[in-house]
Amino acid sequence: MLIVLVAYIQLGALNKTSKADFLFRLDQQYGNKSIIKARQIIHRLYLESKKINKDACECQHRKYIADEINKMSNEQKDGDDYILLLNLLDFLETLAYQAKNENIEFKDVEDLIGPSAKFFYQIFYLRIKERRKKYLDQKYYCEFENLIKKMQKKNDSKKCCWCNCTTEACKSCGCSVLNTLD
Repeated sequence: MLIVLVAYIQLGALNKTSKADFLFRLDQQYGNKSIIKARQIIHRLYLESKKINKDACECQHRKYIADEINKMSNEQKDGDDYILLLNLLDFLETLAYQAKNENIEFKDVEDLIGPSAKFFYQIFYLRIKERRKKYLDQKYYCEFENLIKKMQKKNDSKKCCWCNCTTEACKSCGCSVLNTLD
């Protein structure tokens, strides 16, 4: 009986170490060069939007970024940037898949990339929608979308798009396109 108890305790410690290692590797992946470059592209687009649309709300800036990402998919000159952005989106889908299959806990995903994940969903939504339409497959990036729905449900916010404007304010600024999670 003592041997079983010792084995159980060691197994628990091994699982904890394995989980910590897995989270560490995910964090390293999130900070790798290609994902950092993708995040820099997104930041560049955000600053571009702020320059063009000085009085716009955050939702409008996110819509601008979403539109620009969608345009990149059709322009050869932006091909490298577009691939870097898709790499980030694929990483987010993989992370959501791992959470769905309980390889990592939902709470850990929220802690790792919570607010950023919601932002990324908003700026990638148009691209996701286009891919689903093009390939007639609603499963494209469905794990990422489900993760975001779970985050939104958990937070049960009455605010639109996770920014500071209410749903009514968003209707007036035209960003309700990004409030897609009903």
